[in-house]
Amino acid sequence: TADFEYYIRYSLDDQNKETFDNDNESYSLINNELTNHFTTDKIINRIGGFIQYKHNKHRLKIGSYARNVLIDNINLNDNSTINQNIYNILPQLNYNYKFSNSKRFNFSYKTNSSQPNMNQLQPVPDNSNPNRITLGNLDLRPTYAHRFNIRFSQWKALTGSYLWTNASFNITEDAFSSSVFYDSIGRTISQTINIDNNQNGNFYFGAGIPLFNSVLKLKPSIRSGYNNNTN
Repeated sequence: TADFEYYIRYSLDDQNKETFDNDNESYSLINNELTNHFTTDKIINRIGGFIQYKHNKHRLKIGSYARNVLIDNINLNDNSTINQNIYNILPQLNYNYKFSNSKRFNFSYKTNSSQPNMNQLQPVPDNSNPNRITLGNLDLRPTYAHRFNIRFSQWKALTGSYLWTNASFNITEDAFSSSVFYDSIGRTISQTINIDNNQNGNFYFGAGIPLFNSVLKLKPSIRSGYNNNTN
C-alpha cells in the first residue's frame, strides 16, 4: 500500500526586549544598541510519501518527507529582516519481523532537522545577565540528524521469563553548540555555532529468569552509553 500526507503550519511570535541606562536618577534612558523588538513569521509545508509492505512475518514502511520552512524574522526597530528559506529531504524507514506473538525484532531509521531560533540568530547582544553576554549568529545553519534504532524482545507468558535488548545511535550534522570566550574585563561572551558530527549511542540488555518454579526471579541487566559531542 502507499500513503501520502500533507502538513502545513503557520505561527507568529513576538519578542520585545528593552534595555535602559541610568540617567543619574533612574533607569529610564533607552539603550538602542541593546534593545530589540522582533516578530517571527514561520510557515512549514511538508509532504510525505510512504510505501508499506506486509508479507507473512515481515512489515516494512519506507518513504520520505520533503519539507520547506520559510521564516521571516523582522526587527521592528530598524525594519531589517532575517530570512530563512530551508528545504529538507527527510527519509524514514521502519522494519518489523514477527517471529511469533512473543518474539519480535524491529529496526528503524529516521532523520530530522531543526532550525536556529530567534535568540540564536539575532545580531543584538543579550546582556540580561551582565556577566554573561550572549551574541547572535546570522550564519547558523539548520541541524540534520540521523537516528538508528534496533530492538529485540522475547517473553513467555506462562513462566514470566523475558528478554529485552535495545541499541540506538544518533549522528547530528551541523549541531548547535556554544562558543565561549572572555572579554577584557572578564565577562563571559557566548555564541551559538555549528559543529560537525555530534554522536551518541545507547545500549540496553535486560532479562527476567524465573527460578524454583517462579518463587524467585533473576533480573540481570546491562546498560552502556557513548557520547562524542563538541562544546
